[in-house]
Parts: sequence; structure tokens; C-alpha cells
Amino acid sequence: SGTVPCLLSACAAGASAQIALTHGPVSSAVVLVTRHNAGAEDFADWPAKIPADATVVVYMPGYDYRITAQQLRRAGVAGATPCAIVSQATSANEQVHVTTVDDLHASPRLPSPTLLVVGAVVRLAKPAALLQQFAWQSDFVANGSVSSVPQEGAE
Repeated sequence: SGTVPCLLSACAAGASAQIALTHGPVSSAVVLVTRHNAGAEDFADWPAKIPADATVVVYMPGYDYRITAQQLRRAGVAGATPCAIVSQATSANEQVHVTTVDDLHASPRLPSPTLLVVGAVVRLAKPAALLQQFAWQSDFVANGSVSSVPQEGAE
């Protein structure tokens, strides 16, 4: 069954990027959706309304982040909601790009496979652990933005 590997990949990507998918009063639910092979406006399998306290994990989000952001906003996700694109999770080549739903359209094209994690839990990622795990640039702390940077030793 494809359900178990998908669920496990969401958990693994979150754990590897130091993003808890649920966290007390911030997120009490996880919504798993896919964007793969969806047409420009085809989101038939997505919920019409995503609860404010939910974390959304988008499998295979593709690269047309503008459309994905529009659908997230249509489903009630605020534009200021943080999100993270996790590329090649748990591998030596893992990359993470943190942004917001409003700025998702300007995100880099990270190598596949990717997952998009959307929700307040992204804001709660453990930056000290991330700074140690990834060779992030010092401007992360200054401007709150993470550019795509591979893990240490992944050259």
C-alpha cells in the first residue's frame, strides 16, 4: 500500500528538518495531500477548508508554487503562514527552504523528491539544531529566511 510509505515520508521529512508535524495548541491535526500530476486548477482531492490548527503536508508539490499557494489560500490558509520545502529528506543531499505561503512562488526549484510542509509548526523548528545540522548562512538569524543549503558533507 502507498499509504504507509507516504505517511512515513512525511514524518521522516519533518523529523529530519527538525519540524514537528503536530505541536500542542499550535497544530493538532495533519492534512496529507498531493499535487503530483494535478492540472493547473485540479485540486479535487484537497479539502475545501483546512483547519487553522492543522499542518499541511503536500507530497510532490511540483514547481508551480504559485498555483499551490493559491489553493492553500482558497482552503483558508493565511498568506503569512510559514512553510518549508524539504528536498531529498533524510539523505546527505537534503535541502530545506523556508518561506511563507505568500512568498512560495519565489522559492527555488529544489531537487526531487520534495515535500511541502505548511503551518505554524514550521516557525517552531529548532533553529539551533538546524544551524548545527545544516551549513546555513549567518543571515538566517538576521532575516529569518533559509535559502536552499545542503547538509554538511554533502558535496
